[in-house]
Amino acid sequence: MKPKIKTGISAIMIIGWIFAGLGSAFLIMGILFLTQSGKEEAFKMLGLIFGGTGLFFFLIGVIFLILHYNNKSSLKKIVDNGYYIMAEISNIDMNYNVNVNGRCPYVIYARYQDMNGCIHTFHSRNIFFYPAGMMKNNMVKIYTRPDNFKKYYMDIDEILPEVQMH
Repeated sequence: MKPKIKTGISAIMIIGWIFAGLGSAFLIMGILFLTQSGKEEAFKMLGLIFGGTGLFFFLIGVIFLILHYNNKSSLKKIVDNGYYIMAEISNIDMNYNVNVNGRCPYVIYARYQDMNGCIHTFHSRNIFFYPAGMMKNNMVKIYTRPDNFKKYYMDIDEILPEVQMH
């Protein structure tokens, strides 16, 4: 059974939605000002300023959203390909680069040694609970391409129980 891709909410997605929303609002205001441009020259100028700014923000937001969904679809393709390796969990550490409500999430690190003796290290998505005592297994599936380990998806849902935060 193939896992469901969980990437969480990324900063690129949040920025994309904010920029697209603000850009839409400014674009609509610019169009409204331009429809009133027959009355005064100031309305035409305001329409061009708001419309141009709105279009710029909207396009940047759409580009960020496309980047987010392309990343998610590439991970889905990797998982659908079905090739995975079993990696040993080596460490659980806090991700100090992310801080949500004064709490830093945890990240699971896993190692895999290939046939050439090279050790590859992978990390999971952010987890907002300490998973050490809950893991069912010390090995985790890493979905990747056989020739390129740079793009991967760590299936931590297989080794962790379902956790509901209240």
